[in-house]
Amino acid sequence: MVGVALGGIDMWLRDLVLIYHLQCPTKARSSNIAKKSASKKIEYPKPDGVYSFDRLSSVYLSSTNHEEDQPVHLNVSDFGLQTTSEYHDYGGPSANYCPAGVYEWILEGEI
Repeated sequence: MVGVALGGIDMWLRDLVLIYHLQCPTKARSSNIAKKSASKKIEYPKPDGVYSFDRLSSVYLSSTNHEEDQPVHLNVSDFGLQTTSEYHDYGGPSANYCPAGVYEWILEGEI
């Protein structure tokens, strides 16, 4: 409850001079991700259909609905750099941007 109160004070009285200000961490987001070689793959148990469910079922149950022909909102300016840096060095975390599995890595020879 203290956090809610502090958040409300910070939100509504932001223009006033306060003793404190809630601030976001100053650490760069890119420092939160580890190289693929320094990480181990997490093996999750299979969903049991009672207490745990697969991703697509959970997205369906959330009633998320989007039109099919949506404009592209994630633009990659350099596919070569993305492949060498993001996929080979970090294991392709962009495949996890959408819980429905919309984004995937398809490498040459896999098509």
